[in-house]
Amino acid sequence: TIKRYADESLWNKIRPAFVRTPLKKSMQNADYQKHGGVPLLEVKGITIIGHGSSSPLAIKNMILRAKEMHDKKLIQKFEKALISYA
Repeated sequence: TIKRYADESLWNKIRPAFVRTPLKKSMQNADYQKHGGVPLLEVKGITIIGHGSSSPLAIKNMILRAKEMHDKKLIQKFEKALISYA
């Protein structure tokens, strides 16, 4: 357990203070509600995969992400890039 780990040494008690902020920031980047979902590649069109129990915020962000992909013409850019590698 965490308590047993902390009781092993003074350094183990102090160490969490150094990683708390970076860990918290990295976890914010993984928040599915903030990003809505992830794009599904290898589909001729825009497909966003969301969590099965997505909140209204997550669904809104999925729609916004799909619109952003459409506005940036990402499908056409992917096709063009793949043709150049074929």
